[in-house]
Amino acid sequence: MKKEIVKLKEGNSVIYQDKTLMEKANVVSIDKKNGTAILSNKVIITRTTNLDGQFTRLDGKGNAIILPCTTENEQKYNAFVAYHQSKKSLEAIKKWLDDNGKHKDDETLEKVITLDKKLKKLIEKLNE
Repeated sequence: MKKEIVKLKEGNSVIYQDKTLMEKANVVSIDKKNGTAILSNKVIITRTTNLDGQFTRLDGKGNAIILPCTTENEQKYNAFVAYHQSKKSLEAIKKWLDDNGKHKDDETLEKVITLDKKLKKLIEKLNE
């Protein structure tokens, strides 16, 4: 399947991904003469996508994948963000339980019971 060629303009967003990072970056300037774009993260890329539908990083540093912001790529980006945010949220819940789960006051006990019920429902939905 042939990918559609995308030509960047100032203000467009791209999804920048390397080994440990995925972020959205905006095009801050275009050099029409050289066919390049500078992103908000200071990376210089080609202004148009290659045959694989990706932009090419031109400074020779790293093996980043730079994608146009399409519905499909946005969904992948949002899933990446949600995955990492979920891990942070679970760590925060674990810390809260470690700090508060064994206290005897009624309010904290009710919060622990409510949390348990909600987690059980969530796990049931995930396993459907």
